[in-house]
Amino acid sequence: MKADGNHERWVGSAVKESGRLPACLFSLRRYLALCGCLGMAGGCLLAAGSGLNGCTVSGEGTGPRLAEQPIRRIQLAGDLARGGAEISGLAWCEDHLVILPQFPERFADHIFTVPRTRIIAYLEGADARPITPRPVAFVAPEVAGAVTGYDGYEAIGFHGRRAYLTIETETGRASQAYLATGIMDSTLSRLTIAAGSLVAIPSQVGLPNVSDEALIVAGDLIVTIHEVNGANVNRSPVVHLFDLQLVPQGTAVFPCIEYRVTDATELDGDNRFWVVNYLYTGDLQALKPGQDHWGTRFGTGVTHAARPVVERLLELQYSRQGIERTATPPILLQLAEGDTCRNWEGLARLDQRGFLLMTDEYPETILAFVARPAGAGLDSLSSAQEAAPAGRATP
Repeated sequence: MKADGNHERWVGSAVKESGRLPACLFSLRRYLALCGCLGMAGGCLLAAGSGLNGCTVSGEGTGPRLAEQPIRRIQLAGDLARGGAEISGLAWCEDHLVILPQFPERFADHIFTVPRTRIIAYLEGADARPITPRPVAFVAPEVAGAVTGYDGYEAIGFHGRRAYLTIETETGRASQAYLATGIMDSTLSRLTIAAGSLVAIPSQVGLPNVSDEALIVAGDLIVTIHEVNGANVNRSPVVHLFDLQLVPQGTAVFPCIEYRVTDATELDGDNRFWVVNYLYTGDLQALKPGQDHWGTRFGTGVTHAARPVVERLLELQYSRQGIERTATPPILLQLAEGDTCRNWEGLARLDQRGFLLMTDEYPETILAFVARPAGAGLDSLSSAQEAAPAGRATP
């Protein structure tokens, strides 16, 4: 889901198609964000009066102060540098970072890749020129017409060169997700989605613009993760399991996570992975946040304590019994100045260095690097290998 994209929905489809807000409407977006902040504050007062734990946004006052990690922006050139790209997911295919726009058709039916070596060269200063992601032909002529209310692609992952993607649809007041598969060619220049491969993923909550936003590949299983898993809106969250041919294999348990889960890394050798966990100021009414496990246990950071916004990474672990929390503290991102929220929709590991993140289009399309804090769950995934196969979850 594009959380901040709701503003564009309110101001008209013409704005949505342009990818930018006209100057006369830019102040409206800020006004709505401010209203969201005020609404959050009012909601906290109501929650306190009713005895609800609805506004422990990052565990303020409930634990030690965590160091926040600054982001390092990676400058882009080409199509993705113009903003409004609406990026939905990141994943590695061999040694190339695959960048998935929500609507490939806005880029003449293309997605994008960047070699790992190019990213490292940029970060190490060997080549500080802006990076130009390479277009990859995205061949899926029958997908948009095969579903009702097509609303773009939300997640991507790879098993070798076989891709798995989730698609979101909007039908009335609720969303429906689908899982699709395709093949990346040997030159990583063309991704073809198999005709007729769509499989429906049952919806877990009756909210619009919310569906299965992330996925992981766990050995011979595809595991799709719902965006909303908070206690007050999704009392028994689960992940949906599919074999590599997209045959449903049941469900497995997923922990309660307040706010939104917008993307996931691949598994490491210990079946651990990280997810983006995000809250912006306009989400309180829809998400009705409850007690935040990570905030209560580990506390918050300086910028998070000052604003009702959450931008962080959480580590989870996959097993045959399902997915559970680990003891690793969250990685809190240092928030932007002012009232700006960054809608992080893409996440990928960069070996032992840290993580790559990407926003959709709010406040603009940003590719960034976040260093791994010292001692933060060092994993066994090397810089040039894919995740080790995981055990099969119990359907």
